[in-house]
Parts: sequence; C-alpha cells; structure tokens
Amino acid sequence: MRTPASHQARVIELCLLFVFLPIFLILPVPMWLRVGFAVFGFLYVLVLLVRSPHISIRSVFAVPQNHAFWYRLGLLFAGVVGLSTWYVTTTDPSLLLTVPTEQPWFWFLMVLIYSFLSVFPQELVYRTFFFDRYRDLFRNDYHLILVNAALFSLCHIILRSPLVLVLTFMGGVFFAFTYLDTKSTVLVSVEHALYGSWLFTVGMGAMLAFPS
Repeated sequence: MRTPASHQARVIELCLLFVFLPIFLILPVPMWLRVGFAVFGFLYVLVLLVRSPHISIRSVFAVPQNHAFWYRLGLLFAGVVGLSTWYVTTTDPSLLLTVPTEQPWFWFLMVLIYSFLSVFPQELVYRTFFFDRYRDLFRNDYHLILVNAALFSLCHIILRSPLVLVLTFMGGVFFAFTYLDTKSTVLVSVEHALYGSWLFTVGMGAMLAFPS
C-alpha cells in the first residue's frame, strides 16, 4: 500500500518529468544541457519500468486479440484521412502526397524511423509508464485520460505550433482510451504510428517536424 508521502513524491515526480522537462527543452539553454536532461529523464523512466512489478518485456510486447480496437481504429483512421486530405487541399494542394509519390524510399525510411524510434518510446513513456505509475493519483479514468492527453500535447510544445498542440491533445485522448481498453503498448503504438505516418504521407510532415 502506498503511503501519503509516496503519493506526494509521485505527484512531484510527475510534474518534473511531464511538465518541467518539456518546458525546459524550449528554454534558451545550451543544446547539450537540453539533450542531457531529456536522456536522463528517459533513462529514469526506463529504470522505473524495469523495477515495476506490473510491467515485463512480455507484457510490453504482447498483442491481445481485440476486434473492437481494429473496428474503432478503422473508423477513426477514415475520419483522419478525410479531414487531413481536405486540410492539405485547401491550404496548400501542392503538398498533397508529394513525399510518397516523389521520394518513395525516403518516405518508407521516415515511416520506419518514426514508428520505431519515436512512436514506440513515446507510448512506452506516456502510456505504459504513466498509467502504471500514476493511475491511482486520479479520481477516475476520465481525469486520467484528460491529464494524460494534455501532458502528451505539452511534450510537443518544442514544435511551437498551436495546431500541433491541438492535434496531439486529440490524439492523446484516443491513445489513452486505447491503452485503458487494451492494456497494450503495441496496439496503441500501431494507432499512434498510423495517424502520424498518414499526416506525413498526406503532406503535413513539416508541421510535425518530419524532414522533407
């Protein structure tokens, strides 16, 4: 049973990792210091994950059968495709599908790198670790989802785009719900990677800091 002191310590820890650190990364301080803090924070999270009695390598890479997840993902992805295509065609149609059609190998490489070196670590930290470590700090799952989505959005503040903050908050709500429903790091990573890769594909990559 966790004590009140442990509760307070985890609140402070949450604020340091998920509020202070993202804000620190946009401050005008030397790059080596920002990188050092980011690496330290990630390693700290990994150590706590390894020590958690509820998390194991098998659980992280398990892929449960969940037909409802795939059905919901299909519907949401269709909506994302429609809205993002409309957005690109109305703002700058010259960007529509330019990367996969003009640079297919570059597009394929970026999708792989993004999915495995960006999405999976993010989901490991923001869903697997966050929900295991801090879930009992919240009165109910609705508060947990909203706070998790807000903090996930905050971690993208480094991109300095209000639209990105809105999109990542919405995505964070979807991802938090998916993790609560499936308890699967793999499935929530698939969902995250699918949305992000499509936005890069359709022509919104620059907004999300994809190289072009």
